[in-house]
Amino acid sequence: MKLNIIIAMSILLTSIAGCASHERLVDTTSSSLREPVHADDLLIWVDQELSPYITEQFQQHPWLRNKSFAIVAMEGEDILPQINQVTEEIRVNLAQRLRRAHGVRMIWRPVQQPWKHHRSIKDVVRDAQCIDLNPIEVFVGIETRRLMTGELQITVNAVDSRQRQWIPNFGLDWRGRVSSDVLAALNSIHVDERLRGLRPLPFTENEPDLLASYLATNLSCLFAMGMDDYSNMLVFVDRDELSSSTGVTASAFSLLDNYLNKMNRVQITDNRHQATVIMEREVVDIGNGMMVLWIKNTFQDGSRVQGIETEVYVRTEKKSSP
Repeated sequence: MKLNIIIAMSILLTSIAGCASHERLVDTTSSSLREPVHADDLLIWVDQELSPYITEQFQQHPWLRNKSFAIVAMEGEDILPQINQVTEEIRVNLAQRLRRAHGVRMIWRPVQQPWKHHRSIKDVVRDAQCIDLNPIEVFVGIETRRLMTGELQITVNAVDSRQRQWIPNFGLDWRGRVSSDVLAALNSIHVDERLRGLRPLPFTENEPDLLASYLATNLSCLFAMGMDDYSNMLVFVDRDELSSSTGVTASAFSLLDNYLNKMNRVQITDNRHQATVIMEREVVDIGNGMMVLWIKNTFQDGSRVQGIETEVYVRTEKKSSP
């Protein structure tokens, strides 16, 4: 069985197996006499219909113009922490095209990897870890559903990431028969690691090392890109308040200075009074076992270092100090 990276939403053109329209019309005619759409056909639909539509919307739509966005799997109003291979392949193909489109700010977050020894800023930049650190303002959601008729329906919507409200007058639907290779890809599901650290896929209490690596990577990139001269800057990681904390955020924060110190240009000092920047953590419990860990930096005079802060979502099942 041949899966050409099978992409879900890739739906052939209207003439082949379905009906896609900016007005969100859905083909309700019988498809019993039509040939099933294959993976390659879906990619054609992504290239010729979906990609141009998203490009146009983020260039001209009054709510979406100049907004940063990420493409995710959705079910109804929920962003899914898992993604099927069809949706994954649609997203990969869209990323290749949308990132070249003028004025389109697609966020393509790297997959978090275990920490590597002797990393430098150049290593991180080379591995594309410093790309797309801007906040995601809009989620473009791809929903795939098997219908009682045996057909596949693909729906594309957009939602404001903060207000959790649907973006008006945005959306594209397709419905039609698909081949066995597309169905196989639809059933191939994995965790969407590009969401790791965001609310849909928070870090867990048994991942303090990955959490520390995530924070160190983000902060190192922010220092490198946000400060004109960071080479002589000394960073003091304030761990004084960790003595009474035992949770995952405390464990990660206690590792953070060691991870940061591996970055050649980020210098760590154990002397608070000699430091240029004081790094502190702030943990906010937002309920249901979910916390937001915020890393903030201040100069010696107490003023905040603008643009050099990062946040991450963490879920814990234990009732312990964060």
